[in-house]
Amino acid sequence: MRWGAISLLARKICPCKHARLLGESWVFLTDFQWPSLKEIQLLSHAHSLCGLRLSPRCVFISWGAKQAKDRHYPERAQGPCQLPTLCKVEGNLQREMDSKYGFYLHVYADPAAVIFQVRQLRKFFPRSPIHVMSDGGMDFSPLCKQQGCTFELCPPANDRWHPWPFLKRLLLATLSLKTDFVIMLEPDNTIHGPIKREPKHDAGGIFVEDRAFGLVEYVEKLAQERVPGFKWTRTAMSAGLAGGAYFRREAILDAFSDENMMKLDWNMLGEKATKEIYSSDFAMQYALAARGWRIAPWEETAQMDKDKDVPLTGPKDAAFRHYCSCYPGGKPTYNIRLKKEDAKLALDQPAEFSKVNSVCQLCYNLSRYVALWGSARCTNEIPFSYSKRLLQRYHPEVLQGACELPWLCTPTKPD
Repeated sequence: MRWGAISLLARKICPCKHARLLGESWVFLTDFQWPSLKEIQLLSHAHSLCGLRLSPRCVFISWGAKQAKDRHYPERAQGPCQLPTLCKVEGNLQREMDSKYGFYLHVYADPAAVIFQVRQLRKFFPRSPIHVMSDGGMDFSPLCKQQGCTFELCPPANDRWHPWPFLKRLLLATLSLKTDFVIMLEPDNTIHGPIKREPKHDAGGIFVEDRAFGLVEYVEKLAQERVPGFKWTRTAMSAGLAGGAYFRREAILDAFSDENMMKLDWNMLGEKATKEIYSSDFAMQYALAARGWRIAPWEETAQMDKDKDVPLTGPKDAAFRHYCSCYPGGKPTYNIRLKKEDAKLALDQPAEFSKVNSVCQLCYNLSRYVALWGSARCTNEIPFSYSKRLLQRYHPEVLQGACELPWLCTPTKPD
């Protein structure tokens, strides 16, 4: 056995709480003067498994140095492995590691960004399950076959503006992931490291200063049927539930279920507020609050604005970043070019989905969804249609018998 001074490379891959401290110096113990390439690869994998911040100093125990492992970790021989940096963890600890966080990627196109994002998740969260859902866009099943994620290609619905398919798809992803928390990501999010501040509420996201919602008394009355005394606070309203937001599994399965989300009078909300009530960020706030779930900003997601390095809100070391369109040079992941060897990982949008332009706001009802796509797959199965007041406000031509929006009505044929 030889002792070696720690290298700069080793400094980067020494985060684990199971590392041993000898004196005041950085050291590693290995069979060789310097770690082999394979050892470095294994230690890098251990780094990502730990999911912890870098410790100020530590000791590496070589994977091949059995004597050293027996000396420093005698517990290894006394029962199942509890040290993911040194051996394969099994049983309850493995289940705990696997079931804490799952990732839901809401996508449409941007293959280079999606591929990069999945690979970043595999780097920082190698054991966390990933579910990719395409809203009638590109088919990422080859990517998921390569990276070990699950994929769902849903019919196009521009669901970011239509909560009935949006919430159902997030619920279906939650059932697939089987994790305690679901973290929702969009292709323009970037990932910068493991989670250091664990979720403390039922949902959380970007801090949005001075934001408030209307019809609070109506929402609180609904919530108090399940949670007596519930208050929808300004703190809760200040959490932006965009990419980088987290949700507790139980909250999703309850608040976003077909029956419970339809307890909200969506027509009344739209009539008394603005159409933004139907955007995904706003709709999720209303759905969660109406069931009494706790929401707050989360310090693991930061909002990037006009400063390239300093977030507008959230800490600089947040695990996830969300970008405005004003970000200098544009959103980083949208500047990534698709590599030739990666082109096969994303297939074109199915021809049947490209026949109808899905970019439309307030353009949904269940009967037309079923007529277009043959079933209610990937959407709420309870019928919904907009009130006459909303149609008069946003699509008056429909009430006049003219229809060019197949999402809302049967298109009229030209004379």
